[in-house]
Amino acid sequence: MIIKSIDRQNIFDIALIGSGAAENAFDIGYKNNMDISDIIIDETNISVDVVTNKKVVAFFAARSTKPATSDIIPTTTFDPTFDETFNAPLEL
Repeated sequence: MIIKSIDRQNIFDIALIGSGAAENAFDIGYKNNMDISDIIIDETNISVDVVTNKKVVAFFAARSTKPATSDIIPTTTFDPTFDETFNAPLEL
């Protein structure tokens, strides 16, 4: 089966949709020359050739559900008002 990725999907999302099990992400990534941490470009064709859980695959197919759980890249690290008050020693 070929799955065409959508925005913000990762290899674990593809594994769930196509094989029914997230643990297949490693095998799917290997067979598609991808690392599990790769950012997948929208509309990439990914081959999935193993089905572990047919019920999960059928669930996603019947509802046209396409999970996309990759993180959004933040534009800043901390708010400028960040301080270090959390470093106060604990009182016993």
